Order: sequence, then structure tokens, then C-alpha cells
Amino acid sequence: MQKNPVYAIFSALLIILAALFPYYVKDYPEFINWKTIITIAGLIVITTGIEHSAMLDSLTIKMIHRSKNELGLALRFIVLSIIFSAFLTNDVSLFILIPITLQVQKYIKNDVGKLIVFEAIGVNVGSALTPIGNPQNIYIFHKWNLNSIEFVLKMMPMFLILSIILLLFVLVSFKRKPLSYVEGGTKQRKKNFPLFWVSIIFIVFYFVFLNSVLAIYLMFIAILIVYFITARSVLLKSDWSLIVLFCIMFIDFNVIAKIPTVHNFITSTDLSNPKNLFGVSVLLSQIISNVPASIFLSKYSTNYRIISYGVNVGGNGFIIGSLANIIALRLSKKNLFLEFHKYSLMFLFITFILVVLLLF
Repeated sequence: MQKNPVYAIFSALLIILAALFPYYVKDYPEFINWKTIITIAGLIVITTGIEHSAMLDSLTIKMIHRSKNELGLALRFIVLSIIFSAFLTNDVSLFILIPITLQVQKYIKNDVGKLIVFEAIGVNVGSALTPIGNPQNIYIFHKWNLNSIEFVLKMMPMFLILSIILLLFVLVSFKRKPLSYVEGGTKQRKKNFPLFWVSIIFIVFYFVFLNSVLAIYLMFIAILIVYFITARSVLLKSDWSLIVLFCIMFIDFNVIAKIPTVHNFITSTDLSNPKNLFGVSVLLSQIISNVPASIFLSKYSTNYRIISYGVNVGGNGFIIGSLANIIALRLSKKNLFLEFHKYSLMFLFITFILVVLLLF
């Protein structure tokens, strides 16, 4: 944990905020969205179980052999990230894709760090299309009691712009460099079928009962019990430090949202102007992340389409723009902080300009 700059940044921010605004400390437990924390904790255990079942080894090898070069491999994974995130949410998609990508690294000498960065951008892009693609869309969809088809149609123009730019980024950033195989790397581990199918069943239940708070809590208890009895090593090897990071983030974001300067900035902006609302949505996402930004802005405007555009475009850029970015970099087990911003900030800059020019 200490080697990851993300933890250092948010931990330092928590200390600073506690010193500047000590009267909010008593509210820290209330600032944490415990349903989200429990959901992520369960997914961490489940995906750890899937990875340790070794069932992904065969799929990984097939993906490698069919790709032949870095560009082909990247295109396959980025398209998967877009499709998965539209229907499984961006966070869940990463919990599935990142372990597969890390398995790829065991079979080839080519570095997959850049691929993981683009997967993070990819799930932000794909999840923007549907009302169940990400937490901010779910919130906006229920807040204004929208129609699913209507929502998708309104998001489609922005989604197409983001997707086209992302694919162009992939074509420019990845080369047709042949994949170099690790000697003996295609040797597969012994498969654990029961562990794999138990994990898949839990993922299906998570997807079905995602909106039920009681079901999520009961399922998490069931997960702990089942894995403790059948695969205790999965619980020991799960990345519990990621949960600590999310708790810190929730506290940071909520305190920042309550800072008078932030509040005054929002109220002083003419949010009746779509361009202003879009710009503030993007900017605020870079400061407090896109989910808190969507909740915050819904108190000042009823233009859900523009808020959705802003917080989804703003999911890229700085790492705090979207929780999915944090998840991707943490699950990668690599120091991709600078690599991520190298591409994500440029992607935000280009897509921001294009969305403004083409859609306003």
C-alpha cells in the first residue's frame, strides 16, 4: 500500500481536511456509502476466487494466440471493456477484466500496463451509454424517473464521440509489435471448477440484487461464510486495503463538497446555460469524483442530460474523476499513476472540446 501514490494522496488529503474542518470528523461514518463499500468488498473476494480457480487461463491463452500483436490484443480488450461496462457497470467490468489482463502478463513478455490504463478509460466510455452502466447514471436515472430507451438515445451522441476517440487513441498508442511469449508460460494451472462456479453464481446474484440493500448485506455475509469454509486462502489473498482506500475517498469527497468555497462557486455559476452546466460538471468531477458531482449538481439543475454528459466525460482526466480509475490502478498491482494521466488527461481534453463543439 505504501508504494502506491494514490493512497498517499488521499490519506494526506484526509489529514489536511481533518485539520481544516475538524467539526466534520464526527460525521465521517455517515459520509461513507456502506452499501457501495460492502458491494465492492464482496466483488473483491469473488474476483479473487475466480482468479485462483485458474479457469481464466484457457481464455487468456486463446485471446493471446488470436491477437498475434499488441494492437490486436488491445483492440479485443478495449472493445470488451466497452461492452461489459454498458451492462455490468464499470466497476464490475474491471473486477472481471483486470484479473484476465494480469493473466496475460504471465504468458507474454510485452508489458500490459498501458492496456490496463486503456481498459480504465474504456469502462468509463462504455458505461456512459446505459442507465445501469455506472453509479452516476443509476442515480440520475432514478432521480428523474427516466425511461430506459429514452436515456440511451439521449446518451448515444456523446457515447459515439467518446468511443470513436478511444478507438483512435488505441490505434495510435499501440503498435503492431508481435507478442513475445514467456518460455513455458503457456503451462496452465490446475483448475478448480467448484471455486469458479461458486464465484460466478455470486456475481450473478450481485447483478440481480444490486439495488437491494438487505440482499447485498446478506450476500456479503454468505460470501464470507462460503469462502471461509471452501477456500479460506481466497479471503486471505483478497485486497482488503482497497476497501480502506474507498472509505478514505468517501470521507474526502463529502468534506470537499461541504466546503463553502465550493458551494459558492457552484451557486455563482449560471447553470441554466448548458455549456456552463457541462463545464462545471466536468470540472467538479475532477475535484470530488463524478458520482458525488452528479448528486451535488442535481440540487442546482434539472437538466439531467447535460449533467450526465458532464460527469461521464469527467470520469476521465484526473484519477479521482471516477472510482473505476482507482479500482483499475489498484487491481493492476503496478505503478501506473503517471501512465494513466498521460493518456487520460489528453483523452479528457479532446473529448471535452468535441462534445462542446458537436453537441452544444
